[in-house]
Amino acid sequence: MVLEGSALWPVRVATLRVPRTAAVWLTAADSVVRARVHAAGRYEAATDQEQALMDRFLARTERYQTLMTEAVDRLGLYRIDAGRGQSAGELADMVIAAADAQTVVGRPPTGQ
Repeated sequence: MVLEGSALWPVRVATLRVPRTAAVWLTAADSVVRARVHAAGRYEAATDQEQALMDRFLARTERYQTLMTEAVDRLGLYRIDAGRGQSAGELADMVIAAADAQTVVGRPPTGQ
């Protein structure tokens, strides 16, 4: 099962001791997220009001991602940069490999 959402804060996941459970965070640079939102929202063709809504959404998203990424890194949890042009299949393979390698929820094997 794959879970996604802002309620899955890293510090909560880091304390899990559930058998056969893994955690991997997918992140992307702010510029990648911004480009995706602009493309999906047709930013250039949007009204000023629509652009303002997208801008506010992006500001919240960027702040959340900064806090979340800092927490993941501080706790030594698994994180994959999903903004490097990988296909969905390539990302899935990366997530599966990261999950398979975990002996403690969310953490890579020692030395990685």
